[in-house]
Amino acid sequence: MLESAHTGGDGEGQSDEHPITLEGISNFEMESFMDVIQAKLFTDEDKLDWKQKSAALHLATMWGFDDIRNGLITFMERQIDS
Repeated sequence: MLESAHTGGDGEGQSDEHPITLEGISNFEMESFMDVIQAKLFTDEDKLDWKQKSAALHLATMWGFDDIRNGLITFMERQIDS
């Protein structure tokens, strides 16, 4: 993530008037990624749909969250196989 083109601007994230913006990332993708981080995704209690998992996988790959990416891939492969 630190190697991405997004480096932020002066005061970015310091107030509601100057929020942190992530160009090219939809609200749905970000919400899905946060849901994965907060959820017990890798258990039978999974409540996320395939579209959410795919969006989270996209961001985990883009930002280099290898553990989350690998967990998502493993979990999704198990769903395909069952």
